Amino acid sequence: DIADFNVISGMVKQSGRYYIFGTLAWYVLGGLAIQRLRVGDALYVSATVKAFSPDAGSNVAYPTTTPAQAEVYLNAGDSVHLGAGVWGGSGNKMIYGLTQSITTMLSFRRVD
Repeated sequence: DIADFNVISGMVKQSGRYYIFGTLAWYVLGGLAIQRLRVGDALYVSATVKAFSPDAGSNVAYPTTTPAQAEVYLNAGDSVHLGAGVWGGSGNKMIYGLTQSITTMLSFRRVD
């Protein structure tokens, strides 16, 4: 298993309502993968989960992306995190970053 961990994060400079969007390029053999958007605390594990992707499924033998998105009010200094975890039976479990055709990314923009 690969425990749920922070992949990408950023910090909000101005208070306001934010639209957050994240995608993770991943590849799973013999396990289940999920991504989470967390906000608030600078520590990923202490931040509040605001959205998560549907499970990518087991035995996905090719890179795929599943988006997660949320719209939330954040204060200046709050952190925005895109995290991931993979778990399941034995076998290879991998999370890829950038590839030629699929991108791991986190974006957030102020909407008010």
